[in-house]
Amino acid sequence: MNEECAKIEAILFACGEPVRFEKLADFLKISKKETEDEIGKLKSFYRDNKTGLQILTKVNTIQLVSDARFGEEIAKFLDKRINEPLTKAAMEVLSVIAYRGPITRLQIEHIRGVNCSFMIRNLAIRGLIERGEIPISSRSYQYQVSYDFLKSMGFEEIAQLPDYELLSKTELQIKEDRNEEGSNK
Repeated sequence: MNEECAKIEAILFACGEPVRFEKLADFLKISKKETEDEIGKLKSFYRDNKTGLQILTKVNTIQLVSDARFGEEIAKFLDKRINEPLTKAAMEVLSVIAYRGPITRLQIEHIRGVNCSFMIRNLAIRGLIERGEIPISSRSYQYQVSYDFLKSMGFEEIAQLPDYELLSKTELQIKEDRNEEGSNK
């Protein structure tokens, strides 16, 4: 495997979700055609070496996924994990999404200070969060809690979360509130 293929593989692994060909080409500073050629080499590598991974492409996007041959084993493993209690880290990510959503992965990571891709993926698999496109940007996604989350918590709406009004405020809103309090004195 050459250096460009290795870079693409690392990026796809870290993202854990579909990536647009154009975005990958722009980032790597190579043409779309070169990107497609490298992806073809990566697909061949996985197929020829019978690894547990494969590359899927769909309408100008690419994703690194587990090989369909292992679908049954993966489903059993994930079902076991889905039924386990959430970890403290997963609860933190879910709380950030619940109180600040819709929110991007980068915003979540800014708040927590660590990479959250794995936790976001696990919460999505459990059906607790939903991913949506950002209307003004095709470069990233935003996350919010799902109806299943609300149903499991026994809430009719997100505003019923404890201290929602206070905790859902952004830093800018908090600063504005403080400025208003200061000017009223």
